[in-house]
Amino acid sequence: YQTLYGRYLSYYTLDVMAQYYTSFGNTYVSELRAFNYKQTDVETEFYNIWCKMYNNISNVNNILENLDNISASSLKYYPIYKGEALGLRAFMHFDLLRIFSEQITQNPEAAGIPYATQFSLTAPEFLKAKDVYASGVNAMATSPLLARTESALLPPLCSAGRLFSPFLTSLVME
Repeated sequence: YQTLYGRYLSYYTLDVMAQYYTSFGNTYVSELRAFNYKQTDVETEFYNIWCKMYNNISNVNNILENLDNISASSLKYYPIYKGEALGLRAFMHFDLLRIFSEQITQNPEAAGIPYATQFSLTAPEFLKAKDVYASGVNAMATSPLLARTESALLPPLCSAGRLFSPFLTSLVME
């Protein structure tokens, strides 16, 4: 599937913007390299990135709300599921922030993005970049703590964070 991390956010769109490569005769690539965000194909791609990321965030929020509706003791790996979901939601918000906002170290007061924490058809308000960052950091601080509580339940080969997503692995391992 060639959306989000299958293409656009891994090796294609962002790499073209970073000027890592070009494709002569490809209007889309030329316009993207020139940061012409109003060109139809470029605008459509960023619109799709925005929509698909928030769709994924909504799915994660649905998982979190459903986890909150069950007893933690009734699901063997409950803390791992919850920790992974919190971490994944923060990760996706960080990616959206780096793509659609100013560099936070240059302007923490810049307009950021909505930080969605509920499964809803109503979009949350836009936050400042520093507030999005703080929300994500808080979630990431909670995420490995939840996952770490269940380390005794993991098979030996999955200990030390090997079961977790790559971005969580570095946080889980000490």
